[in-house]
Amino acid sequence: MKHFFFLFLLSTSVLGFAQDDIFSKSGNSLTEGNLTSFKILNLAKFGKDNSQIIVDDNGLRILNYKGTPLLMKKWGEGTVTFNDGKKITYPYMNYDALSDHFIIYFKKLSRDIKGIASEKLPIANLQDENILYLEMFDGKRFLKFIKLNPVLFLNKPKTLFFEYFAENPQKGYIVKSHWKFIKKNQDTNSPLYNETGTFIIRKHSVYYIKNKDGIYEKTRLNKKNILKTLKDKKLKSKLVDYAKKEKLSWSKAEDVQKILAYYFEQLIKN
Repeated sequence: MKHFFFLFLLSTSVLGFAQDDIFSKSGNSLTEGNLTSFKILNLAKFGKDNSQIIVDDNGLRILNYKGTPLLMKKWGEGTVTFNDGKKITYPYMNYDALSDHFIIYFKKLSRDIKGIASEKLPIANLQDENILYLEMFDGKRFLKFIKLNPVLFLNKPKTLFFEYFAENPQKGYIVKSHWKFIKKNQDTNSPLYNETGTFIIRKHSVYYIKNKDGIYEKTRLNKKNILKTLKDKKLKSKLVDYAKKEKLSWSKAEDVQKILAYYFEQLIKN
C-alpha cells in the first residue's frame, strides 16, 4: 500500500494536478488503527457493474469476515464541503462505518499507474478534521452527512459523522448515526478458534433529536418518545396539531425534521 501511494503522489505531478487539489485534501491511506477495514477493503474489488463492492464469489465474504465495512452497496459520487469553504466532488465515495471514515476510490488511477493491479482498490480516507459536511449518492438518493462535536450530545455518541435530513446542514434538528461492529461467530474458547473462527460485520443506527435546550438526545422515532425528549408540555398540543394538519409522520426522519423545525423556529421564538 505504501508503494502505491508513493506512485500515487508521484503521478499527481505527471498528471498536472494543482497543489490544493483533491490529493492534498485526502489522507494517505486507511491507518493502522483501522486495520480490519483496511484489510477487507484493500483486498476487495468491483463487481460487473463497476460499482458494487464484492470480496469473493459469495458476494460479501473475505478471509474470516462476512460482511462489508461500507455503508452503501454502491460507490457513488460525493461532494465534500471543507472547513475552508472549498467544495470538491469525487466520482466514487463511500462511508466506512466500521472505522467512521469517508473514503474515496481512484478508479482511473488504478489503470494508469503501472504496477498496481486493477482488481485492487486504491483507496484513501478523507481527513476528518478538514470536513465540514458532505453528501453522496447511494444509487437512489443523496445521503447528507455533517460532522458534530460530541459535546453537543447528552451522551457521547459512537460516531463523529451523522446523517441529517434538513436542507440547511446547520438546522439539522434530527440526525442519524450509522456504525458497524464485528461480532464473533464462534466460541473463543475453542482450540481451533484462530483457524476456523469467523466474524460477522453487523450494522446499527440510532436517531438523535435536539431537546428543548438544543442538546441532542437519543430517541426512537415515534410521537411518544419525541415529545418526551422535548420535555415541553406547554407547546405539546400545538406541535401535535401542526403535525396532524400537515399530515407529517412521527416515524419518518424527513417529517420529524419538519416537525422539529416548526417547534424551534416558530413555536419557541413566538
